[in-house]
Amino acid sequence: MMKNNQIGLIGILLFILCFPTKGISQDESWGIGTLSAYYKSHTLTVYNAPNGTIKGSLSVDDRGEIAYWEDGPRLIVDGDAKLQVNIDEFRLKVFKEEEDFIQIFSNDSTDQAWLSLVEIAKTVYYYVPWIDFMSTPSQDFFAQSFGMNLRSEPSASGELITTAKGMNFTIIPTGSTNGLWAEVIVMEYDAEYCEENRKLIKESRGYMKILDDKGYPNVWFGGYCS
Repeated sequence: MMKNNQIGLIGILLFILCFPTKGISQDESWGIGTLSAYYKSHTLTVYNAPNGTIKGSLSVDDRGEIAYWEDGPRLIVDGDAKLQVNIDEFRLKVFKEEEDFIQIFSNDSTDQAWLSLVEIAKTVYYYVPWIDFMSTPSQDFFAQSFGMNLRSEPSASGELITTAKGMNFTIIPTGSTNGLWAEVIVMEYDAEYCEENRKLIKESRGYMKILDDKGYPNVWFGGYCS
């Protein structure tokens, strides 16, 4: 029987089948953060602008699908508007924050949809900017397409400790941040993530530029273990 921690690790990785290369050098399509969307959540009012008029409503159905109503039948929110962050959790992308409102669905200026942060605070939903999401402790991230430098301080001028590149390196945030930088623990192994009985070679602690200059994640979750 598979151990609980093994099930958890595999579960976290399965979603990468939908996003095999994203998470490295993101673009504006990823927005500025995410909004949680729990099963059977409260219904949120959708506005056409910050402090604007009511446009529709948003909720999560019994199957965990994020649904939207606007003067008609229910519409299931499509993949471009949401992001899978776990095997059983989708979150809405947030594209802009303005006047205690956040813009969802897209960054389109002609067809806008906004949620009130004041209203969100009264529900089980919560908005997480990218820096907070990417620095959440105990998450495992990887730098696959190019190396990410680990430095002694949150600056490009800090002493280089090591360079994490590929699935031999696991990047684990501690929760501490400084601007676009996060304190992380880098675990270097003698084999890639999915290899059995791999051994830890070295553990290093320092700072990594977890977000790029535009505020998008520089690292992301790993690959699928078959």
